[in-house]
Amino acid sequence: MKVLLAFLFTLFACSVALGQVPWPTKSPSPQQLRILPQTDAPVQINLAQVTWATADQRGVQIYIQVENISEKPVRMYETRRDVDSPNGPKSCLGPGNIPGKLLRQGQKTGTSTWQGVFNSEPAPAVWVDFVEFADGTTWGADDCHATEGLDGSRTGMRMQREHLLAVLHDKGAEALMEFIKVNYKLTYDPMTYGPLLDAVAAGKFEKPVLPIWPPGGHSRNWEVAFLSGATVTLSEVRDAYWKWGADEIEHVLTRPIVATEKKKP
Repeated sequence: MKVLLAFLFTLFACSVALGQVPWPTKSPSPQQLRILPQTDAPVQINLAQVTWATADQRGVQIYIQVENISEKPVRMYETRRDVDSPNGPKSCLGPGNIPGKLLRQGQKTGTSTWQGVFNSEPAPAVWVDFVEFADGTTWGADDCHATEGLDGSRTGMRMQREHLLAVLHDKGAEALMEFIKVNYKLTYDPMTYGPLLDAVAAGKFEKPVLPIWPPGGHSRNWEVAFLSGATVTLSEVRDAYWKWGADEIEHVLTRPIVATEKKKP
């Protein structure tokens, strides 16, 4: 017995010397965000939860839950946070779009994003940057340029819908799906539209047939959002066709883009 205890003690000592512990230890929780007080905000953050996103603790998942405390229904909001220190760069956490519905007084909703690990003193803050109400009015600093992105995205969706509806009415559902199959290269996503815009402008890449190309006279951010919105429409049509058949395509192309719009006749 004494020999066994001596062996275990020696093993533990060697492990400590090598910076290793012979049994697993509980990982600490990542640093949490501070919720910045905003007494005048119509939408307020009531939960900012940070958890490890990966087992190696190289990334975190940030879940932000908000509540509409105003009397006006909300159809979109955006949150923003310190990247690290309060005096350093800021980051947008992505739009909390509420597709097909409205966030009414007292209702809550939330979004999750993966971010890089942060650790500062004081802890980084998070706050509401922008709110869009059901009547089209807005609130907030909009440092994330949500208004511009929304306009670009919704314009892209509307123009892409009109384009596809014309093919549908002229040639039918099967011809439309063949048109999408031949011309829609599923190699672009919202993160690569910037480089695509640069490549087309430099003459290194032809404008794709699908998604349709944004009209001129707008900012780069607007154009990226336009292409993203047009691609959402293409994906919705493909999904509807595969899941429910050809009869569902026109419903997808005529339903409201935002909750307060009327269905297209």
